[in-house]
Amino acid sequence: MPTDFVQAYGHKVAVIIDCFEVFIERPGDLLACASTWNIYKHHNTIKFLIGICPQGTISFISKAWVVTQVINI
Repeated sequence: MPTDFVQAYGHKVAVIIDCFEVFIERPGDLLACASTWNIYKHHNTIKFLIGICPQGTISFISKAWVVTQVINI
């Protein structure tokens, strides 16, 4: 485990949870294309939730999911 985590949390950490985003090719279906479009990155993307044990092993990876972004004007 990184020394910063040990100093901040001791040995009480069971899993470190994070998300990561992956660029994908533009889907052929217009609905899928619109739902995967990321306005901030200007690409089609999908996200994954990941859990990592303090020893560095990956304990969980979710199925890919899409975050729909809403723009408030």
